[in-house]
Amino acid sequence: TPSSTAGGAENGELAPARAALDPARVRSLLAGLTVQPRADGGMVLQADRESAAVLAEVLRGLAGAIEGAVGGRA
Repeated sequence: TPSSTAGGAENGELAPARAALDPARVRSLLAGLTVQPRADGGMVLQADRESAAVLAEVLRGLAGAIEGAVGGRA
């Protein structure tokens, strides 16, 4: 599940950034991602199910951090 692959948080959220990541686990998740450039300058990102779930959680966390930094969330 996404919560178990994203640092083991029980409520589906990412574990705190200070938590250690297993380098082999990170390599495994990154191996499930491919990025291909498009002719119009964009890109196509493809991921296996597990890698996609973790990437989605990372991007949600990043968005939340950015919103918090600009005062969008408490």
